[in-house]
Amino acid sequence: MSSISIASEPAATAARDVDPGAVVSAADRPPGPRGRRSRPGAPQGLRTNALAWALLAATVAQLGLFVLWPLVGNAIVSTQDRRLTRRDAPGVGLENWRAVLAEGDVHRSLRFTLLYAVVVVVATVVVAMAAALALHDRPVLRRLTGNAIVLPIATSLSIAAVGWRLVFGLDGPINQVLDLVAVDGPNWLRDPATAPWVVILVGLWADTGLLFLLFSASLSRVPPSLVSAARVFGRWRGVVHKYQLFVPQLRRTIVVASVLATVSALQSFDQVLLLTDGGPDGVTRTLAFLAWERSFRFFDLGDGAVISMLLAAAIAVLAVAVSVTLRRGLRSAGGDR
Repeated sequence: MSSISIASEPAATAARDVDPGAVVSAADRPPGPRGRRSRPGAPQGLRTNALAWALLAATVAQLGLFVLWPLVGNAIVSTQDRRLTRRDAPGVGLENWRAVLAEGDVHRSLRFTLLYAVVVVVATVVVAMAAALALHDRPVLRRLTGNAIVLPIATSLSIAAVGWRLVFGLDGPINQVLDLVAVDGPNWLRDPATAPWVVILVGLWADTGLLFLLFSASLSRVPPSLVSAARVFGRWRGVVHKYQLFVPQLRRTIVVASVLATVSALQSFDQVLLLTDGGPDGVTRTLAFLAWERSFRFFDLGDGAVISMLLAAAIAVLAVAVSVTLRRGLRSAGGDR
């Protein structure tokens, strides 16, 4: 006990000798250099904000210059009797709109454009997704067939359309094969019953490659543990099982692919011009082709402007409708990802 008391006496003496004013709490300390450490980051934040605003301004300027201004100019031309063969352009109000909306050629062109868009969009999304699912775990087969699927992206559609025209020609390879089995092949590009479907087939071939790349890139982000679990439980056989497994992971990709396919389908022009030139009897005219034909073949810029405005409205409405419909359907199926 004595040793303990002797050892504690110096500590008690030291405690009594401490000046109470020297003990300052952390809350009472004046701000030191620590408050200045955030200042070096301020210029960097300002530079980042300035860069963001500069990029946003460039994007808005680009949209205004290449999208909004042409639309405004097109709307003005649609109210004028403007032709390429003369300089004057007297205003006619809504007369061009009334004349175009009453034409049977425009109604027929609108019907074929909608048919083309619906068939090509649905078929392209289904075929591209099925091909990506089938080749997902087959690297060797993907190298062999993937290049053929992606080939349309690297090929000019104008050049490809000339090749397809030879294939479906009256003496083309398809009719030659049909002759071998004693079948009289039709004139594919001049028969009103077959020409629209040839144009649709070429459009399907042209748009599948891009969507295949989109779905393949999305499938590469799927966790490998999900694939391993599917193999263990026997849910990895065939495209149907893969579809049931991966579609919840591809919801956003399906929406993006459908919108891209819709916009591309409504703008179809090259294959129509080079395959059928809008014939036979105008059954393969799309709105894009009809707008070009009125403007640069018949030199009627007023009617061409009206048709192009109708096409722009159709693209906007269908793109928004497809996006909203798919988002609601996928969200009700299990939530958006």
